[in-house]
Amino acid sequence: MVRKIIDMSMLDKLKIDGEVANYLVQWDNTLLLTAYDQNRTFVLTADGEQLLIRERLKDVLSRFAQTNLIYYMVHLMEDASELESDKRIEMIMNGREGDKYHIQIATSERTFRRIVSAADEVAKEQLSLFEYWMYRLGKVKREIFERTYFGDYCVYTKLRKLALDLFIQTVLHILNKAHKKVYGEETPAELVKEVKRVINKF
Repeated sequence: MVRKIIDMSMLDKLKIDGEVANYLVQWDNTLLLTAYDQNRTFVLTADGEQLLIRERLKDVLSRFAQTNLIYYMVHLMEDASELESDKRIEMIMNGREGDKYHIQIATSERTFRRIVSAADEVAKEQLSLFEYWMYRLGKVKREIFERTYFGDYCVYTKLRKLALDLFIQTVLHILNKAHKKVYGEETPAELVKEVKRVINKF
């Protein structure tokens, strides 16, 4: 088992194992992504490789989001705590074969928790949406679909509504982009109204 400390404040001094034109970021192969410079992205893989991708971080994240349909990615984080020495945050990430990576980042615990909590809220809504449509398509049983996240029906109902709203906004966003490309104008209000009616009826 490997235990490695990576200080992100020394990013430009870290040993780089390779530079690639692209890298397919997946749930099981990536521990960390961050901007290396204006046009390159640093990635720490689950195998411990430190690579540079010749793409902007924004573009790498955009492709990941489109491929995986969800943004939340702290499932490989075992723990995170504030360093007493200088108040930075150290995350413990689980790599392959039980390897541990202690990643130190220059942010306060309060800021870190706020960002992770915000990501968690997005994840709950997206997972709720995913389960809702899996149920509607007959892919999961009703008793599984009806489980609550917090043992609170009111909370679950709220999340379900948020998930449906998120789904509608996603469909309308896609529709509007396609409509503008084909017709050169925003989607007519009447068509937006009809799409909402069809989704709610379905």
